Amino acid sequence: MLLFVSKRTDTYKKDFMFILYLLVGTIPAGVLGLLLEDWLSEKLKGIVPVGVALLITGIALWIIRNFKGRKSDKSLNFRDAIIVGFAQAIALIPGISRSGATIVASMGVGMQRDTALRFSFLSRHHLT
Repeated sequence: MLLFVSKRTDTYKKDFMFILYLLVGTIPAGVLGLLLEDWLSEKLKGIVPVGVALLITGIALWIIRNFKGRKSDKSLNFRDAIIVGFAQAIALIPGISRSGATIVASMGVGMQRDTALRFSFLSRHHLT
C-alpha cells in the first residue's frame, strides 16, 4: 500500500501527493454540489442556458489549445488543486463540461498537457 510504505521514495511521495491533490480538488465541487445542485439544475435548465454553457466550454478549450504548461506532477501544489476544484464546481452548471472545465483550469495554472489530462481524468496509468 502506498500509504504504509516504510521507505519513502521520490516516486511514492510524488504519487501520494498527486492523489492528495486529487482529493483536495474534489472538495469545492462536493461542497458546492451539495449546496447548489438542485438550485442550479432548476434555474439553468433549458436549451438556451445549456447552449450558452456549451459555447463557453468550447471557447475556453479553444483559448487554451496552444498553452504549454511547465508544471509536472512533481511541481503541483494545493493552490492548483483548489483552483481545479472550483473549475469542477463550475461544471455543476448544466452544459459546462467537467473534463473541459478542469482541463482549462489545469492548463490555466500552468500544468503540462499530460499532467492536466491525468489530473482531469484521474488516470491510473501514471499512479501504478
